[in-house]
Amino acid sequence: MTGAIRRVHLLVEGQTEEVVADSVIRPHLEGLGWVTSLSLVKTKRPAAGPSHKGGITGWGQVQRDIRLLLNDTSLDVSAGGPELVNDGPATAPSKRLLDYCPGYVKTVDGPLAIQDLGLARLRAACPHLDAWLRTFEE
Repeated sequence: MTGAIRRVHLLVEGQTEEVVADSVIRPHLEGLGWVTSLSLVKTKRPAAGPSHKGGITGWGQVQRDIRLLLNDTSLDVSAGGPELVNDGPATAPSKRLLDYCPGYVKTVDGPLAIQDLGLARLRAACPHLDAWLRTFEE
């Protein structure tokens, strides 16, 4: 007899987060036996044409996407904000990196740097990520 299937859906904010989730987080979770899926949050849904993706502007936007994914309009999400490391748009990690490296390209250099860093060192540097991953490991 096998155990219940454990599933997790990774809802990410932008293209950079999508690459990191797909290449770093997803393999770790799947190695633990989780079945994962991934989607990029839609930030604008025009009446005609494709949706725009990436760049969360507020927690309400995340709640709407989660409700759409779960097809549940009564869902009350109490998880907090999408990024606990930002105090505002001007202090996002990518903006701080631009101060040190003016040629930094978030969607290219960010995922490569995180992949080079490795999950163990990333977890050591980011207690929020480490705590979140431990909930899946336990």
